[in-house]
Amino acid sequence: MRERAVRKEGQGPSINFFPEYGTYTVGDVSLVSVRSWDRALHEVWRKKFYDDIVLLPELITVAGKNISDGVQQGVEVTRAIKDLLQFSRQQASATFVVGSPHFVSGVVRPYNGAFVIRNGEILGIGHKRSGSFLEESSFTMDEAQPSLKIGDANLLICSDLVEAVSPEPDIPREQLIDPSARRLLVISCWGIGMNPLVPEDIVGTQEEINDYYQRSLQYALEQTFKNHPNIQEIFVCDRAPTSPDALKNRVATVPTSAYARR
Repeated sequence: MRERAVRKEGQGPSINFFPEYGTYTVGDVSLVSVRSWDRALHEVWRKKFYDDIVLLPELITVAGKNISDGVQQGVEVTRAIKDLLQFSRQQASATFVVGSPHFVSGVVRPYNGAFVIRNGEILGIGHKRSGSFLEESSFTMDEAQPSLKIGDANLLICSDLVEAVSPEPDIPREQLIDPSARRLLVISCWGIGMNPLVPEDIVGTQEEINDYYQRSLQYALEQTFKNHPNIQEIFVCDRAPTSPDALKNRVATVPTSAYARR
């Protein structure tokens, strides 16, 4: 059976959150929210996605892997993409979007990427444009990356959604979100950014921190609809890596996946 989200009516955009791991299908988009790459392959293998666009979270190909260096990471990524290319031939009409490091010859650090795969072929690769200082020490940010579309949908990676609604974005908004796009596909890890309505020095219970991440995403979704009138739907596929110091580091312990509709 295909899991489906139920739309909730209310003022402003309709937003459904999925704070548990699993596969959620809304229309022709499936969110495969999983914690590890092994689990991602299990979900892809056991489900029938028909003509769906299937989203898997940011950097999921290396999630749950104990990788000590870039060479080993490259080996793991090559193996993971090869596996998904093989699986995709069994569901030839589905389009898979998988978050993964993208290694490019001559570039010292890999890009934080998203591979678009269908029927055993890589149709395109998107790169993350903006990230935190810590992230930039591990990945190359690709500010020149043009918008990547899949039909009427525009693909974004994590904090690029926040950049797209910033009052003064460092990257042109039309470069982040194509004006002709009607839907946004977002893959993320540990939510998508900071909500200015929530104090940055938040402390308290883990439940309060999880709620903080959800409110951050809600704010970004609302601002996206406000600033991009062409966008009618937004799909977010997230994961929350296991962290023994989650409370201390103020990170979520549950995924912040969502479906929003204008």
